[in-house]
Amino acid sequence: CSWALLVFPFIFSGCFFISSSAPLRSASTQSESTKEYYAPIGSYSSFEENLLATFEDYSHKRYFIQTPHGEISVEYFGRKEPSEDLILVFPLLGGRNGVESYFARYFAENGFDAAIINRDKEFKKAENFDKIEEIFRNNVIRDRIAMTFFEEKLGKKNFGSFGISRGAINAALTAGIDPRMKYNVFAMGAQNLPGLIVESRERRLVSYVKDLTAERDITVEELRKLLSLKIKSDPRFYAQNINPQNTLMFLALFDSSIPLEFGLELRRSAGYPDTVFLPAGHRTAALFTRFIPIFPFDYIEQESLNFYRRSFKRESATYSLVPIKILQIPFNLIGTLIDKIRRD
Repeated sequence: CSWALLVFPFIFSGCFFISSSAPLRSASTQSESTKEYYAPIGSYSSFEENLLATFEDYSHKRYFIQTPHGEISVEYFGRKEPSEDLILVFPLLGGRNGVESYFARYFAENGFDAAIINRDKEFKKAENFDKIEEIFRNNVIRDRIAMTFFEEKLGKKNFGSFGISRGAINAALTAGIDPRMKYNVFAMGAQNLPGLIVESRERRLVSYVKDLTAERDITVEELRKLLSLKIKSDPRFYAQNINPQNTLMFLALFDSSIPLEFGLELRRSAGYPDTVFLPAGHRTAALFTRFIPIFPFDYIEQESLNFYRRSFKRESATYSLVPIKILQIPFNLIGTLIDKIRRD
């Protein structure tokens, strides 16, 4: 039928997300002040390697890297036949590494070396409010030192990132500052951290805002303004340096933890990269993965894997997700319409 003839080319192009419509843009140059602000005091001085487990196709190691910016703990999932490519999986906010470990293992099982740069929980402690920018800035510097370590010790030349939620925010920030992080997947990421912190319905952030406003006897709006004065390390200042042709985003239409408007802001700043809009909230987006083995498809994983295969010039993409891609079309159109309405 004529409908089938129209749909057929799209099925086999794999283009069931909203593709980037922005023109190619040249790479932005960093100001000298930005380069200086995020320059490490020095590189790593030593490191320790521990083998944690060995599997059929890859091994799991932990590195402790000593630097002037503190010890960096890295989980490394290295293939038995390593390549020059590395996917850095950025952790969620604090807690255990369950989700990020799942994705790092997934990428390793499917042909890519992957690593997790572990983070602590300092950011979400109200008593560290006055150090919030120092914490964010130090995270970027530590990411950069870790990339240098992987270049010099493990021969990595091509870097990608994968981040969910707070991990996607961190990945977007580092990618906007360090051009080595070239191929990026941001799932439920955002920019405009002052607005996000005070408007998020995520339990820990709600508690954080409540504690700070009570402790300092200020309103939520006053806290937003104070955060705006303090926070310089925000993707909104650097996302324009990210190449949209080398980026894939996932946004949840009903997200209250990372409200959609802040994800759309990041999408605009990054030049409208290819974007998948999920009919889900922040936590229920996990149903589009096999991390919780209820959903029959590893959808987010496969879309990300196809993106990395194209980007790192590996084998061609697979088309096993064609049915779910077709079902995805109306939600992607809804997401694009919401973005247009908010821009207008």
